[in-house]
Amino acid sequence: MEKILIVSKTPASIEKLSDMIEKCSAQLIEGVLSARDAAEKLDETEYDIIVINAPLADDSGLSLAQKARAKDVGIVLLINSDVVDKVQEVTEDLGAFLVEKPINPPLLIQGIRFVAAAQKRYISLRLENSRLAQKVEDIKVINRAKCCLMQTLNLSESAAHRYIEKQAMDTRKPKRHVAERILKTYEF
Repeated sequence: MEKILIVSKTPASIEKLSDMIEKCSAQLIEGVLSARDAAEKLDETEYDIIVINAPLADDSGLSLAQKARAKDVGIVLLINSDVVDKVQEVTEDLGAFLVEKPINPPLLIQGIRFVAAAQKRYISLRLENSRLAQKVEDIKVINRAKCCLMQTLNLSESAAHRYIEKQAMDTRKPKRHVAERILKTYEF
């Protein structure tokens, strides 16, 4: 875990939360007093986790949590026990970890560690998804180039495939690059 942003109404509560969270071995713990300041921090710095001590002076905490989710930041939401049922459904959609007040420090630390682990897994899956999407796009372009070669040069599919592979090896370029060049040459 790298960076944690604490958002709370008072400097004393930020200091108290910082003291509790230091046990999570975060490299950077910063605190702000409002949702507006937190939103600015989220825009200028990449945080791994945001701890929102709701309600805030200028927000219930939910709008800030939604902004944090849009930035792929893990969310720990500290809320009063009387509103847990009201916000639970919304926070589940955000993937936020709820901690009821009064805060149990070991539960808070466990929640932060859980959110950190979930964030790592989420980012890993997102990167894998992006890599696979790129691979699918490459295959589509290569298949279009094969079809183009089959139509214009009357090659079989296997011959078109071999042609693209050989060109890629000979020019030391990716097959996608060769396929794009073929499409520029033969496609109308």
